[in-house]
Amino acid sequence: PVPSVKYAGWEKEVTFDVVDSEENAVEIISRGTRIFVEDVNGYTVRYYIEHLEESHRVASSKIDVSDTVGPEIALPASAYSMVVYIDSVVEIPVPAITDKSGVVESSAVKVMFGDQTVDYTPGENGAIGSFVADRYGKYTIEYSAKDGSGNETVVPVTVDCARMATLCDFENDRNVWVSGMKFTTEHSYSGNAITVTTYGNAHYEMLAVYPSYYNLSGFDRLAINIWVSRDLTSGNEGFYLLNQVFRLQEGDNVLVIDRETLNSQYPGGIVPSSLPQYNAMNYLYFQLCGDNVTWYIDNLVGVFDDFETDTAAPTIDFGRDRASGIVNVDEGSAVVVPEVFCYDNTLEEVTVDYAVKKADGTDITSQVRAGTYRAELGEVYTVTYTAKDVNNLTSTRDLTINVRAEEIMEIAPGDDLPAGREYDMLQDFETGLDSSVAVSPANMVPDAEKALTETYARAGKAMMIGPSAKSFAAVKIRLLKNGERLTKEDFAAYEYLQISVVCNAEGTQFWFYNQQYILKKGLNVVRIPKAVFTAQLNDESYDANGWLWCQTSPASAGSEYKLWLDQFIGVYPEGYDPETPVEPEEPEGYDVLQDFETGAESSVSFEGAVEVVSEHAVEGNAVKVTTSKDWQGFFISVKKGGKVLTREEIAAYDYFEITIYADKAGATLYFYNMSLTPLAAGENIVRITSEEFLAQMDLENSTAYRPDGWSFWQIGNGAGAYTLWLDQLVGVYPEEDDPEAPKGCDELQAFETGAESSVSFEGAVEVVSEHAVEGNAVKVTTSKDWQALMISIKKDGKVLMREEIAAYDYFEITIYADKAGATLYFLNQSLAELKEGENVIRISSEDFLAQMDASAAAYRADGWSFWQIGNGSAGFTLWLDHLIGVYPAAE
Repeated sequence: PVPSVKYAGWEKEVTFDVVDSEENAVEIISRGTRIFVEDVNGYTVRYYIEHLEESHRVASSKIDVSDTVGPEIALPASAYSMVVYIDSVVEIPVPAITDKSGVVESSAVKVMFGDQTVDYTPGENGAIGSFVADRYGKYTIEYSAKDGSGNETVVPVTVDCARMATLCDFENDRNVWVSGMKFTTEHSYSGNAITVTTYGNAHYEMLAVYPSYYNLSGFDRLAINIWVSRDLTSGNEGFYLLNQVFRLQEGDNVLVIDRETLNSQYPGGIVPSSLPQYNAMNYLYFQLCGDNVTWYIDNLVGVFDDFETDTAAPTIDFGRDRASGIVNVDEGSAVVVPEVFCYDNTLEEVTVDYAVKKADGTDITSQVRAGTYRAELGEVYTVTYTAKDVNNLTSTRDLTINVRAEEIMEIAPGDDLPAGREYDMLQDFETGLDSSVAVSPANMVPDAEKALTETYARAGKAMMIGPSAKSFAAVKIRLLKNGERLTKEDFAAYEYLQISVVCNAEGTQFWFYNQQYILKKGLNVVRIPKAVFTAQLNDESYDANGWLWCQTSPASAGSEYKLWLDQFIGVYPEGYDPETPVEPEEPEGYDVLQDFETGAESSVSFEGAVEVVSEHAVEGNAVKVTTSKDWQGFFISVKKGGKVLTREEIAAYDYFEITIYADKAGATLYFYNMSLTPLAAGENIVRITSEEFLAQMDLENSTAYRPDGWSFWQIGNGAGAYTLWLDQLVGVYPEEDDPEAPKGCDELQAFETGAESSVSFEGAVEVVSEHAVEGNAVKVTTSKDWQALMISIKKDGKVLMREEIAAYDYFEITIYADKAGATLYFLNQSLAELKEGENVIRISSEDFLAQMDASAAAYRADGWSFWQIGNGSAGFTLWLDHLIGVYPAAE
């Protein structure tokens, strides 16, 4: 308020100021008549007039402040949606308590379960403490605070001790994938979490989660723990379930997905979603969007509402590969009832029974149980599962078994024995079960007489195994040389082992002890290079009686397969003469850094199927991948002698080289962000110099070459569905005139192993012999028009130093592509358009370093390099092999 003053009959101009209770001047705002009220003890307004050039205080007024608002209690976002397991130790969230008066007189915390007080153990170093949630139901943590005026604020938060099932624990890459992910204990719910950094607010990074159950309709809600480095509250940014966005606050978030929201994206709670464009994705499809955001994600759970009386029957789940409820079997196969997976809100054991009927109602359950009923063409069988919980509540669900005609595969006659090479026939499979092959379980060979067959035999007879749908079956093969068990020296003399395997189901897996080979439908000539069989052979894998331990497994859970085995041989090196000692080979001018002989998780990590195949391999196997996006990344494990390349080792190469066979032209291959070359249809030999390799490594936040040996590559430029065969990633040393000089290249990735060791890729990563330059290649298939991959690039197991990269003339990688059209990029540099067949692609060390300087993701500190397949490269299968760093030629 501003008064008026008269002095000697004259109006006098009044001025004023305001001070708080401590006599501190207060700023006057808004037309010069208002103040912000911040001092609960009040203010004084002092009025003045000017007389005879002096200021005289003529009046004052007191502003009393009434404080009726209690303190503010702020908690992290995760405190408002806490869901915990029974018997969990719950850490009480620490609040931030403030009051406008600046005085918080007192504060307190109590924990309640219903009307009962729950004791908690006091914490240390600022922590409030913790309590044990030992009863199902809702606990309440009540925070209270009072200010100096006696105003009190009470904030309750609920801790739901729920019955819940873990759908994904994010402990390893078995059930989760996102490009560039790492595992860490930081910000984890328990054990490991995954962490990834996203860039761009219009780029959506897919997170694929393969849950424990694919029928989620029995859960009342889902919950997942997410920590983010900043708020994601506007625009495109956020966490997505398919196309449903969830906003997040900086720090810890417990994201709850209610049943209605789940059903909007996954109708009926069934995975895969029945929505168009997503019905082929047999995983929970999440997306991450946020520019320069670091994410930590852990512990996806299905949560049940609490109950006093159980009214919910068990849920019957058909699993990942039978979510549709339809199974196809070949005529003549034993009708086998697929295993189902059940869960219940009681979390107690569920009993399951089944009945099997033909379409006319005939009950064949007893015959199916006995394993004696064979599928007849034209018949349809209905399996009715009945699940019962501990409270005798039951549910039923039907699965349909269709019978298809067994396909007669066209296998060209003739053997697969190497022309002009010496070899030993270690097993010809002419003597049948128990003398050439032993299986477990025994029903892997239901009819021993029929198992020894001329069908699909390469010569004489072959041994048929199956039909089987067992997850892992033991197949022991007796290997003898001249009737005697082979010695270590015998094995050491071979260049490779080879077995002919005819398979009737694409994707069936054959294991040489612990080494996986993905079989194609038809004839597979499986080569096991010396590096692989030397590492795998021991007294356990090859016993005292000459039995070699192998395994078989289906392409997917519950799917049947048959195998016909023939001609297991040991092949000597070219020019071998048993009378002449073999001279040691001269060292080559390169190192094989990835030979792509093994598949996903050892040579290539890719979003999509990764197959190890012999087709389009430079030598042995290649890895086949098919892109599904216009821009798709993948990882290739790049190591020398099993070790991550050091910076010095990278710099010592002239270039890296990888062979890629493309099914069509148009895609561009990238190493991290560096474009290497547009891929032509057919074989492409793609190179990247050591300088370019290092440049991508040196880019900010580069994942080009990670410390674990994974290098990042991309197929980009709108490459669509391209199939690429990857093989022979080598590091090539500079050429030297001096024969005693170091090798002309370093093999930085041989692609002999799969995902998480040679290649990291959003999709399947297979180690195959087809399209391999030497040994194996890594096969990946793009699923996007633009897809990234990481390739591990190391020299002698060590990450390359910048100087080592600079020492190379170029890097070279061999990529075999199933078709032309995709473009290979290294980070953001277009390297080459892949042609169908083999491509040898190079990137200079200068370009490599330039990409590293543009982004640290190009070649990361862990040895992973970043590549991309672009230009509409979805559906491209690539075989990666022989990534090398090549040194300059000597003057």
